[in-house]
Amino acid sequence: MTAERIRGAVSALRRLPAKLMLATMLVCVLTREWYPFSFFPMFATFGPPASYVCVSDGADRPLATMPALGFDSGPLARSLERRRLAKVSAGSADAEHAAAVDLLRFLVEQARPVADGGPLPDRLRLWRETLRLDGERIVRSRELLGEAETR
Repeated sequence: MTAERIRGAVSALRRLPAKLMLATMLVCVLTREWYPFSFFPMFATFGPPASYVCVSDGADRPLATMPALGFDSGPLARSLERRRLAKVSAGSADAEHAAAVDLLRFLVEQARPVADGGPLPDRLRLWRETLRLDGERIVRSRELLGEAETR
């Protein structure tokens, strides 16, 4: 390869949009926009059932997790799944219940309320709400995964 061809190749590399890509990534990091690295299944197809997790007090009144605990529902669901998989790997007989109780204890210990909503209730319960399409109706089911004392 001649020196002229090498200079041409280097010049062509400089014109690639790598600088623009790096600048875009820097802006995304600075603005906390995680679009390219998001867990959100933007183009995925969703199955007939959809589920989410929620937290309630001992009387089954829903608890707003962000103001009371400093955690959103999405990270709670992912944390529950990670803990469940770890319990399954460890050979736990009831991995989902053990993971739910473990997550609730973690929430009580690490609660960082973003609003002064008062003290936590005496008991927290973790639920899985499942929605599925049955013909033209949406059917909702609720399953208690675990509960824990806060005191």
